[in-house]
Formats: sequence, C-alpha cells, structure tokens
Amino acid sequence: MKIQLPSIGGLRKVIKVPGGNVAVGTTISELGSGTVSLAQLAAIITQVQASQTNTGGGNIGDGSEGVLVPGPGLSGGGPLLGSVPIRLTAPIPWFDDAGGGGDGDPGPPGPAGSQGLAGVAGPPGAAGAAGPPGTTLVFSNTTVPAGNTVANTSVETFFTSSYVIPPSALVAGMVVRVKLFGVYGTGVIAPTLTLRIYFGSTVLVSSGAITTIAGVTNDGWSGEGLFIVQTIGATGAIEAQGLSEFSTAATAALFVNMDNTVPVTVNTTIAQTVQVSAQWGGTVNASDTITLREMTIETMSAAGIVAPPPPPPFPVFFAEDGEEGAVGPPGGRGFTGVQGNPGVQGVQGPAVFMIADDGQEGDIGSPGVQGPQGIAGTGSAVAVPGAIPDLTFWWSASDILTSAGNIITRMREWTPWVSGVMASNSASNITIDAAMLNGLPLLKWPASSTAGTMSMFVPSPLHGASTFFTVIKPATAVAPGSQAIVGASGSGGISFYLNTASGGTALAINKTNVAIIATASTSWTPGTAFQANVTYNATTGAFAFRQARAAAGSGTTTTAAGNLSTTAFVGCDVSTSLGLLNTASLAEIIVYNRVLTGTEITNVENYLNTKWGV
Repeated sequence: MKIQLPSIGGLRKVIKVPGGNVAVGTTISELGSGTVSLAQLAAIITQVQASQTNTGGGNIGDGSEGVLVPGPGLSGGGPLLGSVPIRLTAPIPWFDDAGGGGDGDPGPPGPAGSQGLAGVAGPPGAAGAAGPPGTTLVFSNTTVPAGNTVANTSVETFFTSSYVIPPSALVAGMVVRVKLFGVYGTGVIAPTLTLRIYFGSTVLVSSGAITTIAGVTNDGWSGEGLFIVQTIGATGAIEAQGLSEFSTAATAALFVNMDNTVPVTVNTTIAQTVQVSAQWGGTVNASDTITLREMTIETMSAAGIVAPPPPPPFPVFFAEDGEEGAVGPPGGRGFTGVQGNPGVQGVQGPAVFMIADDGQEGDIGSPGVQGPQGIAGTGSAVAVPGAIPDLTFWWSASDILTSAGNIITRMREWTPWVSGVMASNSASNITIDAAMLNGLPLLKWPASSTAGTMSMFVPSPLHGASTFFTVIKPATAVAPGSQAIVGASGSGGISFYLNTASGGTALAINKTNVAIIATASTSWTPGTAFQANVTYNATTGAFAFRQARAAAGSGTTTTAAGNLSTTAFVGCDVSTSLGLLNTASLAEIIVYNRVLTGTEITNVENYLNTKWGV
C-alpha cells in the first residue's frame, strides 16, 4: 500500500507492506517461469543503465554536465578519487503530492527573507539662494487734501501730502521712488511753472521754470523722482534724477528732465520729510492752478540672484532585501534660503475718534490722540510733547521745507487734535533765517512791521494755569520796547514775553494789556539761542522760570490773569501792532493748559535739547 507521511519541509511517499514485519527476501519469484535472485537483478539493472542513452529526461546525464569534486569522506566514509558526477534534482514543490518525496529529496522553498536595512541618507542639499526683497509702498495719499492745490501765487508753495523718512532708515544701495500725478490749468497768458522734490530742506530734483501753454483747463501732469542712496551719514550722497510731464493737448505734452550731474548731499542720520513744491512765475492770474491728486513713495533694497524653482520630485525605488547596488533613501532637505531685507516701516497715522452730537455734561469724552513721533535720542528715551496731557498748542519751525530768505505765509499746528495752519497777515515778511540751529530751520521775524505776526486758533483757552516752553534766538542788538513770544487776543489773558522793557534781557509773563506778573532772574545773551519755560498758577499766584534747563527765578504774586482768548498770537500781544517781536528767530513753542509736574517739565526740556541742541 502506498501512503504519504509528513517529513521536514514537506511530505514523503512510502510503500507499506501489510502484515507487519516481513523477513528480508533473497529472491524474486514468479518472474516468468523462473526465479531471479537479488544479485542477478542488480546485475541486470547495472547492464541496462550502462547501455542507456540520455535523451533529456530522467536523471542520467550525457557527460557534458558539470561535476563537483568533493573531498574525502563525503560518501561511504572513505576517500573519493577522481571526478564524481553529481546528479541534481529540482525541488519538489511542497504542494505536489504526486510521486517522489523520498528521504533525501529537497524540501520546499523557505519563506522570503526580511527586507534589508535602508541605505545611509545622502548629504543635505546646498543652501538656497537669498530671496529677493520686495518693493515696499510706504506712502500714498488716499484723499486729496485742500492744501494739495497751488493757485494764483508766485511764492513757492508746498503741497500738503508728504512723508517723513525716520532717522537712519536709509541704507546704502536703497532706492526711493516718488511718483506724482495731478491736473493743472493756465490763464490767457502762459505763465512759467517750477516743480521741485525735497528731502528735508534739500532740493533733490527741480524742473526749472517751464514755459507752459496758455488756456489749459484740467489737463494732466505727472512727475517721477528716482533716488539711489550711495552713502549714508551726516554727509550722505544720493544720486537723484527725475522726469516731469505736462499735457498740452490730447496727443501732446511738455517733457522736462529733472537731472543732476553730481550726487546730492543729504544727512541720513536725521528725519527727512519727502515733500513736493510748485511755483508759478511770469504773469500769474487766478486761472493758474495746479493740484497734486496722487502721490506714492516706494522703497526698494538691493537684491541678489532670484532663487531658481525647486526641481521636480525624484522617484526612489528600494530593493526588497537591501542588497548591494540598490538605490538608497533620498537625501535630507536643503537649507531654507535667506529672507530678503524688509522695507522701511511706515509712520503710524493719527488716531480717529468720533464726538457725540449732544455733548451733554457727564458724557464720556473722546479718546486721547497719540502725539507725533518723538525725535530720536542718543541716550535715554525722550518724551514727546503730544503724549503729555493738556497740550493747548504746539508750533515748530523744524518742518519748514524751503530756502533761507524765502517768505513764509503759513505754518502748521502740531497739536494732534487741531487741523489746519496759522496764517500771517497780507504784508507777509516773516522769512527763513540764514543760520540754522542744530541742522534745523528757524523762523525769523522782521526788524519792524505791524504785519510780522502769526495768529492761530486755540481750541482750549488757558484757564488760569499754564506752562510755556520756547526755543528762541534773540537779535544780536536788543531793540527798544517789550517783545511778546506768545500773546492773547484780548485784555486779561496770559502772555509770554522775551523781555518787558527797552533793552531788557529777561523773560516775563504778563496779564495781557494790564500788568507784568513776574520776571525771570536770569538774563539771556543777545544773538545766542536758548530754551526756556515758565509755569504760572493764577489761583495761588505761584510762578517759576527755567532757562537752559536750570532754575531762573520763582515766587508768588497776587496778580492773577484770566483766560487766554480763543485766538493766540506768535510775535505780538493783544493785536498785530503791539508787543512786536523784533529781528528774533523762533524755533519752537509749546503751551499746556496747566502747571506741569517736575518730571513732565524735565521730559519736555530733554526733548527740546535733543532736537535743537540747546
């Protein structure tokens, strides 16, 4: 009986003789009519094999197969001599139960080996190229202010739109681009027109006097300035070039280059105001008008080579066993490229607030407005006057953008909640002092004039207590008569005087048109600029002068002053013909509607010292 038995690696086939154990036989019976012994059978088989020819089947080779030469002991325990043919049989699949599978037969294939270890990671990619910096828009006028129209005047006038570049914000290689667009018109006689772009008080580019076309109505004009910062510092150099265009017909225009043959010297360590002026010339009439409707300012920094786009993904195939020559895993990610330089930060705009219509007593007042940006200091932080409560008005000559000797017809009010300008009277003769103070312009009053004054609206009159600050340069020769720095428009107000007597050299505060309240104990020096302040409390009569950041006299007086009227004067008192300032130059005036604390006074003094150097 033929059966299958389990064996290592598969099944084996055996022939089982029924009846249990059987003695070993020595003959084979019933082979024909005779009997063959086992020895005879072996000889017959040997003879058959010797004469057998291999036709490709079975296990008998034809002599061309390969041979294995074993060493001693591989067969029968004795030495093997000569070449011994080795017949190899293909493994019988474990699932094949048809024949074979005897002892010594090859077993079924073993399970697949586990995957080999991943190859070592490749080196990281090279660092990416620096990203290019973007162009930054730092200013654009979202509305067209009333001050952006210049009409019927031969005086150089600045458009209201402007932008302040913070101190030390410019770097070598930076580019500032200014673009201008607007409309203009002319009368029956063609006037001339000059367009200029300024950094601070320095003209960067100018069109010169352009002879326009008569009878133009609302035709377009444009201008562009390109300014490349070559070097920085107190004597920085800027390459400045520009182009202006004025339309004269539907298909015609005047093109004028605003060019320079050498770089322009600009102090980049201080704040510089970018501003544009227009000046009519020749025969000027009411039809000669120009409006700046759009102004944009961009800053750009030098860029490296733009980084190329990343390569497409590279497919990676891994061998199952990790054998030699297989592709390793992908390399690590390259380093991120360097980010480009950021643009110049824009200056924060003023806060906006709403006021209730009824304004009833007990209602919550409007929120406070942030003061103007402080002047950069070289040491400790400097307080901004606008950040101290109860500021009544604040005027400064530092934002004037014109040349020495030019007439000033109006000045801006710096108080954060006041919008508008102070206007001089029709006989304008207040000019820019030829000598600057700490690199900033001064406003110079004439020797004698009933028109040498500026009046301004004061939204919060002084209610019996005040603090005055000023930076002023008196005339070299003191003129006769008293001279007012800040005056009131009516009797009984509080006014601040440079002196109160003919030839006097001491500060004073007055009850307007009534009496002198108090006089400082320290004299100033003619022709020398200085800063000073005074506090006054009308209820107690207490006053205190400080000059050059030192005490200059204090005390108590019984003379009390009333309210300052809603109009104040700079350079006169009571009216435009009394207490006239004479050939003195003013830098700044700051007035508060209360007596400031000692710390607040010190903060404002430090601010003025840092700004004006006095």
